[in-house]
Amino acid sequence: MIPLIAVVHIEPRNGRRIRLWLPLFLVWLLLVILGLLLSPLILIGCLIARLNPFLTIWSLVRVFVAMAGTHIEVQSPDAVILVRVI
Repeated sequence: MIPLIAVVHIEPRNGRRIRLWLPLFLVWLLLVILGLLLSPLILIGCLIARLNPFLTIWSLVRVFVAMAGTHIEVQSPDAVILVRVI
């Protein structure tokens, strides 16, 4: 299943913690619309590169599905940032 929410934790060294819940389903809706609009160009690009367009699109979907469960942690002297994709 494609991830639908990203949780962002920002913990500054001196200050208030921030927790953001970002709805990714809105991003996916925009990407579907963009993909439909660009589908003729994607098809032409696949034909020029001699790629199977269905296999190419399926591979992209698999990459998006694999994003679920991703944890990214960034540490700096000023703050710690944690991003979890659910």
